[in-house]
Amino acid sequence: MMDAIMNVGRRLSVVACAMPDAVAVVEPLDYDARGKRRYRHVTFRQLDDDSDRIARGLHTIGVTPGTRTGDAGSAGHRLHLAGFRAVSSRERWRF
Repeated sequence: MMDAIMNVGRRLSVVACAMPDAVAVVEPLDYDARGKRRYRHVTFRQLDDDSDRIARGLHTIGVTPGTRTGDAGSAGHRLHLAGFRAVSSRERWRF
């Protein structure tokens, strides 16, 4: 039964290996001098690397498998990376 559950963190790593330079996230930033919207593009490799780094940081401050956490706001894609990796394959963590 557990095999039927999609693990987002594991899937992120698989996609990052298959197409590391493909764009995973397009994040709106600000506007340039002419008023045109600027965007930040994040590849699957960057997203996977960032999520690993955040997971290690969470572990350093005591977040362990099974720890319940919450998302108290929106700080762009990086805030959500913790969730991607926290449910990931390597540590087998779950939020």
